[in-house]
Amino acid sequence: MKRMLWICALTLGMFSLQVLAQSSRNYTEGHVTEVVAIKVTPGRLDDYMAYLGSTWTKEKAALKAAGVIVDYRMYSTTPRRSGDPDLYLATTYENMAALDGLDDRSDPITTKALGSTREKDMKGMADRNSYREIVGIEMLRELTIK
Repeated sequence: MKRMLWICALTLGMFSLQVLAQSSRNYTEGHVTEVVAIKVTPGRLDDYMAYLGSTWTKEKAALKAAGVIVDYRMYSTTPRRSGDPDLYLATTYENMAALDGLDDRSDPITTKALGSTREKDMKGMADRNSYREIVGIEMLRELTIK
């Protein structure tokens, strides 16, 4: 009977090692970055940059200080063809789980930082949509080789 238990334990241990060996990867998953591609109406870049330099930056700085986001950046690019974006707005989160309940955690912080309401935010978005177009949104996950 002891011998049978010993064989079962040994078999289970070997099976566990095989599963661990199969599931181990040579990389780890890291931060997640949301990239929003923006096409600005010609002649309106200064208007959009004024918004980004004030409201957007204050919002992101407050979220970073509260630990909701890891970082935020903006990038300009040269469009390769008509319809391509000329700006990218990037927001980096700790991981995919950081996106769960994001609005519930970020709304109080942005309301305090900006003193805005949902209605005011929606009107501002409609105003900005008159001179910019969101071309696409992409999620990127950092992978690090072990």
